[in-house]
Amino acid sequence: MAEFCREVFQAAGLEAQHAATVSDNLMEAELRGVRSHGLIQVKNYVDGLKSGAINKNPRIKVLKETPGTLLIDGDLAPGSASGGYAMAKCIEKARETGVASAAVKNGTHFGMAASYAMTALPHDMLGFAFCNAKPRIAVHGSIDKNVGTNPVCVAIPADRQYPVVYDAATSKTAYNKVLYAFREGQKIEKGLALDEAGDETDDPATALNGAFLPFGGYKGSGLAIVVNVLCSLLTGTAIQPGAETQELQEDPWKIGFYFSAVDIAAFQDPKLFKKSVDLMITRLKSSRKKDGQEIYMPGELEYLSHAEQSAHGISLGEAIWSDLKALGRELALSFKVEDCVYPPCASNSVQAGTQ
Repeated sequence: MAEFCREVFQAAGLEAQHAATVSDNLMEAELRGVRSHGLIQVKNYVDGLKSGAINKNPRIKVLKETPGTLLIDGDLAPGSASGGYAMAKCIEKARETGVASAAVKNGTHFGMAASYAMTALPHDMLGFAFCNAKPRIAVHGSIDKNVGTNPVCVAIPADRQYPVVYDAATSKTAYNKVLYAFREGQKIEKGLALDEAGDETDDPATALNGAFLPFGGYKGSGLAIVVNVLCSLLTGTAIQPGAETQELQEDPWKIGFYFSAVDIAAFQDPKLFKKSVDLMITRLKSSRKKDGQEIYMPGELEYLSHAEQSAHGISLGEAIWSDLKALGRELALSFKVEDCVYPPCASNSVQAGTQ
């Protein structure tokens, strides 16, 4: 399936390296069960490349640099290309400085935040990834969409346990989860979003035109604002002088990213730290369980999903399956999405982990 996606993006105009990066980002999300950021995005990326919203031939460059920081111009590259570059630079710098941060201006769709933060794990580092997004949330006390769903991700290495990977939007639900429900003809839970009049709705189409609610009321609302400052205002992505008054004006529809890597060795022995994380996980998971529920650490379900789907395949919804087949025909690809079916011609379950 990854091969099919790479062909799609190359046929849509991306160079091979960026096509592979975007494909890997979406496939990783799909395998981890984060379907809102997985293959449902293939058509959206192609549409973005066609319209020019995503730059087919970006020149990602460093604008400012210190020993521990970077400001990068993403030049409207696919988010996984500019974001992946920025996170790799963070890791490289953190080896020398202990802690390093990178911010990206002129970003486009970010994808799954965990895909960036988790790249720090093999280096015995903590990874942080943040992104602002187009306004979808009504800040606490409002019914207007005025701040993005602004995801927050922190990846923490462990020893024998799964790493702890917290990756969540600051809204009660991610925008793309509502989009997924809309595409597949499903309802959403009430209490997640408002219609344009400010009333709760379970209709994803109405929610997409209305506003999402922040998680935890004022707490999630405040965190969304903080992420907006880190990714949008700090990078200068959204701020520019007004055409007439020369006073600063904010464009909340522009997107930026913020990353950080923390070298554990700058604070303590990484082996001891990871064993300590294991000990914490064991203690938490051995707590008394409410109504027999299992206790999962942040990111654990995603690791389990990745293992399951890598072994047995991923099952796609009919709307996404149809989109992928249509793209294959439209772009006249040599590799057809039907070739990914496993068992052959039996269903729309896509064999994963072999491409």
